Amino acid sequence: MDSDVTKSKQNSDKISALSYAAGSFGTGVFSTVPSVLLLYYCTETLLLAPQAVAIILVLPKLCSIVWDPYVGAWSDAVRSSWGRRRPFMIVGAAGTSLLFAAVFSPPDFTPPLLLLWVALAYFTMNAFYSLFAVPYTAVPAEIAGNGAMTLRLVGARMMVLMIGILAGAAGAPVLIAAFDGGRDGYAAMGTIVAAACFIAMLLPIRMLSRHDYFSDTSWRPPSIGNHLAGMRVTLANRAYRCLLFSFLAQAAAYGGVSAALPYIISQMLGRNEADIGAGLGVVIIASFATVPIWTIAGKRLGFAAGIAIAGIGYALATMSLAISIYVAGSWGVALLLMGVAGTFFAGLQVLPFSFAAEIVRSTAPAEEAKFAGLWVAAEKFGLAGGAAILSLVLALGNDAVVSTLYAGIAPMVLVLLSLPWLFASTRTA
Repeated sequence: MDSDVTKSKQNSDKISALSYAAGSFGTGVFSTVPSVLLLYYCTETLLLAPQAVAIILVLPKLCSIVWDPYVGAWSDAVRSSWGRRRPFMIVGAAGTSLLFAAVFSPPDFTPPLLLLWVALAYFTMNAFYSLFAVPYTAVPAEIAGNGAMTLRLVGARMMVLMIGILAGAAGAPVLIAAFDGGRDGYAAMGTIVAAACFIAMLLPIRMLSRHDYFSDTSWRPPSIGNHLAGMRVTLANRAYRCLLFSFLAQAAAYGGVSAALPYIISQMLGRNEADIGAGLGVVIIASFATVPIWTIAGKRLGFAAGIAIAGIGYALATMSLAISIYVAGSWGVALLLMGVAGTFFAGLQVLPFSFAAEIVRSTAPAEEAKFAGLWVAAEKFGLAGGAAILSLVLALGNDAVVSTLYAGIAPMVLVLLSLPWLFASTRTA
């Protein structure tokens, strides 16, 4: 009898983990497609000025620094008959999906109105994305009764996240090419991707019906003053703050490279849009395949050492990619080095999040979403910051050469800047 109960519980835990993880398909796609294609889409298809696109990319993420922790604090304080996470996640899933499609389906406006359309749609999409992603990210630290369950939830989330990133990075360009590229291709891609992600994001909402907290007490958002004071308290956690700043620099490193790859592949290597998907796909497949290796490395080496190795390895791989393009210009060699970069990219995805979850669980239980909000904001701002720096550099001219130089130099600079913060977090964890 006991064994039957244990087996039933294990099966239930597996179903919960898979249902929870499904939401990462949506978050992975919705964060990846703009990161790798929005700059390229705006400058090459909509013919918008790169300086203006830099503002489009950065402003929503800058606001996220305040908005995401605010959503986290709001969600932590909510008591309702729907629980404290699901109301946000339902609204966030629907809004993000609709606005993602809108970003890539602008009307036939004049350039100023076109710029305004993309800016407003992308800004609002990011606000709705936070309504889903922040409570969603807080779930493992909240519902897991032990470290093993936390590891199962986080591990499943990361695996599905990689699938979402792969679908966004490799699948989106293929869809665009399948619908003949241009504005029509991007519009078709946006609609198909939005529908698929919305369905995936409904699964963790359903799963939470068995775990979310219930109460009939009315709920309201916290005051701005209390929220800002809470942010100061959250950032007073030195271990978390140091890790957050380190992660911010690392996210900017791979965010800039992701945005540069479409220019490098299409213009420097002379490949078509489908090959953009192939190149990005190699990066993500290599990442997906090496996630278990980085999980083991984190346990044996420690989180900080593993993150440092992953960061330096990634920077060396992108530097080698840039050099190889200038020396040989070989598509095969470029794909190989993209795969090498992908193996180190996996470490930069798995280890920082696991380290952050450990810090939060040991130092700030019951405030998971507040810390998760800052983490999500840092990731989004880092990704957009790297792409925005690239867009400003592109204003110098010769997109192909500039993007290749950027991919060769910027990641190493940013990773080296991240290391002092990273090791400071271990002295205070």
